[in-house]
Amino acid sequence: GAKVFTLDKSWREQFPKGRALNPILSVVPTGGHRRRFWGERVVLAGDAARLADPLTGGGLGPAILSGKIAGEVLAEALSEDDLSEKRLSEYPKRFWAKANKRAYELSWAIREEFFKLTEKDLEFLFRELKPLFHGADLRDFDSFEVGKKVLKEAPKVAAFALKKGGHAFFNFLKEALFGA
Repeated sequence: GAKVFTLDKSWREQFPKGRALNPILSVVPTGGHRRRFWGERVVLAGDAARLADPLTGGGLGPAILSGKIAGEVLAEALSEDDLSEKRLSEYPKRFWAKANKRAYELSWAIREEFFKLTEKDLEFLFRELKPLFHGADLRDFDSFEVGKKVLKEAPKVAAFALKKGGHAFFNFLKEALFGA
């Protein structure tokens, strides 16, 4: 008989005491806002830091920005002969100040809820959203503008978000899109 190779089986054989920390739902490395991507004498950038956009999967922009900022912080830290974790913690502060952590967190929250949707849910969403964007060039919108338009002009979708994601998710969307 042919031997079947699975990643799950393979890693369990290689690391019998290991355990999965969380499931991987895509091959796009996201979740950098929830993990440390710096430490004593080390910084990670781009995909290694899991900074790709959770909704679009776009990773080039975050990779360039994080690489630039990581280089700047490392150059400064090296000139001070200080590669401590504390000194390198300047890197994520500068990165998120430029990368808009709030927008990233909104994309992450929407992505997490999206994976829970059923086929019926998706059909409802497409039916409700089609009139809002039919014929529109979506390159003219950013994620915040799309979110505001949906919440303002599609009350059934807002109610759906409340039903599916609960008050905490709905409030997060509202705050992220319209401010506190």
